[in-house]
Amino acid sequence: IKPSNVKSNDKSVGFCIRTGAQIPFNVEKPLSPDAYKKWSIHADPDYPEKFCHFSGEPSNKETSFKKPILKKNIEQYIQKNSRLTKN
Repeated sequence: IKPSNVKSNDKSVGFCIRTGAQIPFNVEKPLSPDAYKKWSIHADPDYPEKFCHFSGEPSNKETSFKKPILKKNIEQYIQKNSRLTKN
């Protein structure tokens, strides 16, 4: 399954910014365990990655460990996050 084809209403679902694999949503941990091991060799928070942690769609190197969500998805992330904190 391609990450962009995976749809979920579960707010805890995220995507690895390097592989696109489904992982728990956590902006502080946007990489799968295996991808993190490789990333940690150089640990460059600005290194361009391949996928959006929020949507799973290809990011064309517009995401990074430091900024794991595509700019176009930030507003949707904020709205979803504010609903979670209100409940």
